[in-house]
Amino acid sequence: MGGHQKNIPVNIQKRLTKFFVSNLPVRCSGNDLAGFVRAHAEIYDICIARKRDKMGNRFGFVSLLDVKNTGEMEKVLSNIRMGYYKLSFNVARFILEEGEINNRQTEKIKPKIVTGIGGNAKGMETIGDTRVGMRSFKDAFLGRPTEEQRGKVIVVNDEFKANEHVLGKVVIVAMADFKALQEASETIKGMMLGERVVQYVGGMFILVSFKNSEDVERFSVLSKEKRDVFRSMEKWAGQSLPFERIAWLRVQGIPLHLLDNYVINRIGESFGKIVQVGQHGVWDSDLSYDYVGVLVTEGKRIQEEVVMQWKGRRYRVWVEEEIGDWEPDFLGKDRGVEGAPVNRSQSAVTENPASNNPYGFMECTEFSVGNNGNKESSQTIHIENNANMGDPNYGEAVVVDK
Repeated sequence: MGGHQKNIPVNIQKRLTKFFVSNLPVRCSGNDLAGFVRAHAEIYDICIARKRDKMGNRFGFVSLLDVKNTGEMEKVLSNIRMGYYKLSFNVARFILEEGEINNRQTEKIKPKIVTGIGGNAKGMETIGDTRVGMRSFKDAFLGRPTEEQRGKVIVVNDEFKANEHVLGKVVIVAMADFKALQEASETIKGMMLGERVVQYVGGMFILVSFKNSEDVERFSVLSKEKRDVFRSMEKWAGQSLPFERIAWLRVQGIPLHLLDNYVINRIGESFGKIVQVGQHGVWDSDLSYDYVGVLVTEGKRIQEEVVMQWKGRRYRVWVEEEIGDWEPDFLGKDRGVEGAPVNRSQSAVTENPASNNPYGFMECTEFSVGNNGNKESSQTIHIENNANMGDPNYGEAVVVDK
């Protein structure tokens, strides 16, 4: 792997799909990368570039055989993490080396379609603009940004480094779940270590600082005995962390006959990994909205209209991220302040005056799509017709395309 391929037979060329991969770890080899990719597809070739792009990232190319759905494969591969490095994959957009055939034309973005067990996506309409974010070979070598990356660029002096004084005394910890994150400070306090400071980094990450390296080593050993609490632990030596944050989504417009935590969770998981499930109760006094907490990897605030499909009918539902900063309970307790809306009885959010509907559950809008293909939404949620609405764990969401 990693060698330059020549004279690839035509019958092989037609089976190949080449992906551009970026944000590789510093000492990543072709064999290292293959170990992560092999679980998802058959590899034909891997090439890791010797140089970096102008953004300082290592990159390379992976050729895979017999990829049936490039959009889905991009999504699957882009979930790969090598340590704290989250990789980014895109179909390579350039003429391939030595006469290889690139017959993968620019394609339309398909809507997100979430199906339950036994669900299907037949008849779902393709909505959206042409695909963006793909990077050419030339762009990669010249360090040119994709359309999604263009914007203000702040150049920081290469010699600048922050927080060097804590190197060797700090660890980055990824908590196992939302409950573990909320109780992080108390859990670490119970480990009877020396003086330490626990800080929230974002998403499921915390930073734990100690006064000396001996306590760091002790924590490293003890944390391995608590895998149900600490998903991973790594000494911080100035490396970058993947960006992630927890978003609290307010969901409005679910029709009464579908109003259940199962449906709320299905909607939430179309935006990210669920960290706090819906808290709907059958005796809630206000049925016009509910909350769900998700882990997302983008900073842009979520505000979107989605479509639910059930028994041939479609319903518009509105999803809006709560305004305001959220912090885990262990930070608020230090200041005598409660956390964020993990359930509706705790919620202290401001009501939206634009949605002041005295009939709550009547907010849904049923509609049909004619042959003229009117755009409805960027996402479609398919609810299995015979879903067990009382069981929030029923079924599994599968994002078919993005």
